[in-house]
Amino acid sequence: MKTAAPILTSLLTILLSGVVSAQQKPITGYAPVNGLKMYYEVHGSGEPVVMLHGAFMSITSWTDWVNELAKTRKVIAVEMQGHGRTADIKRDMSFENLADDVAALLEHLKIPNADLIGYSLGAASLCSVLSVIPTKCGRSSAFRPCSATTAGSKKDATHFPASQPKSLKARRWKPNTRN
Repeated sequence: MKTAAPILTSLLTILLSGVVSAQQKPITGYAPVNGLKMYYEVHGSGEPVVMLHGAFMSITSWTDWVNELAKTRKVIAVEMQGHGRTADIKRDMSFENLADDVAALLEHLKIPNADLIGYSLGAASLCSVLSVIPTKCGRSSAFRPCSATTAGSKKDATHFPASQPKSLKARRWKPNTRN
């Protein structure tokens, strides 16, 4: 029993330190980028990954993803122009402008290289980020919603051919191995 006490104490210390680190408050702030004050949060530590939300969304839509990824990664969650705590300004809300904002944020945070994850509007912005700062981007994952009610319709096929169930089945996902 005497030898079990130090082992149990060590085990509890390891387990509890993991709980404490997972519950640490994020670093938050507003970065002055391209005429706006972009809100961001940094969670966890490790290799950086930037989370780009969809239209009419904010960082809160990524909560589960951020919490899970922050266990092993430095997660940089942003709120783009006119979303969440980042105010709108008088300029076009184009993918190119949003990409420039993300590039400027990474510069502001002194992040030399990051992986990117984007959803919907964030996915399209991610594609523009890749063209603006390709050498600073690692792996990327862009995805958008597929409407169950319109998938397969002629209108959907014209505007969003990738949402066709037939084309989705025919595709084979290939990981991006570029580093």
